[in-house]
Amino acid sequence: MRWLARLDPAEEAAYRAAVGSLAGRIELSLGSQVMANRVVPLSARGDLTLEPWRTARRRFLREARAGAAGAGALLVADVRRCYASIDPTRVGERLRSIGCPPREVASVVGLLRRFESDGVRGLPVGPEPSAVLANAVLARADRAVAAAGARHLRWVDDFAVFARDRAHAERVLWELAACLEGMGLGLAEEKTRFVDDVEAIPSYVRRLGMSCLVRPYNRPSDANALPGLRGSDAVLSPGGGVVADRRAARAAGGDG
Repeated sequence: MRWLARLDPAEEAAYRAAVGSLAGRIELSLGSQVMANRVVPLSARGDLTLEPWRTARRRFLREARAGAAGAGALLVADVRRCYASIDPTRVGERLRSIGCPPREVASVVGLLRRFESDGVRGLPVGPEPSAVLANAVLARADRAVAAAGARHLRWVDDFAVFARDRAHAERVLWELAACLEGMGLGLAEEKTRFVDDVEAIPSYVRRLGMSCLVRPYNRPSDANALPGLRGSDAVLSPGGGVVADRRAARAAGGDG
């Protein structure tokens, strides 16, 4: 189960405008290993448009196959309760560190504090500006993995690391965990995976979807990459597929 935040329209517009004004600088701070929720070139100040997730996913899978071809070990890791754990203060620190104007940073942090007072912990899950801010914060973790000498890809808060061997992958994991801890974040240990069978890595990579670890959505053709989910089609059913009552509703012409 994942809680999504539906903001008041006026506050959502303010959130988009505040983050949109910083999106260009945030994008410049990101490496090519960041696959999801990239901002397309801005048509106007304050505009915020994310790259279509299908385009990003195709690139992710293509790059993952290329990485697997030369890897001696694969590390897959996930950040535990990522959005809820990203504190507004941490967001402000990160934005200032990449040169964002203090007044505009204060606007973003102020909105996050307002959401916090309404019961939203960290970044609200769902609104697209949260994805942009999460990418900005997690870029520090991207640099930590790169500094450990490994190539990797990141889809939202899922890391796919292509290491030389198991020992190298374990060192990268230690560096990644230490970096995240310094930001008040932590790894979801139950979702950490090592694959050190060279012959198995390509087949494992082929199974990577929108997230490195979760099951597919009900209808991949309609689902949207988190955050920014729109519509009821992007919700997991208990059995991992379209449930019977939804099939009946669709057959009758309903949304389900």
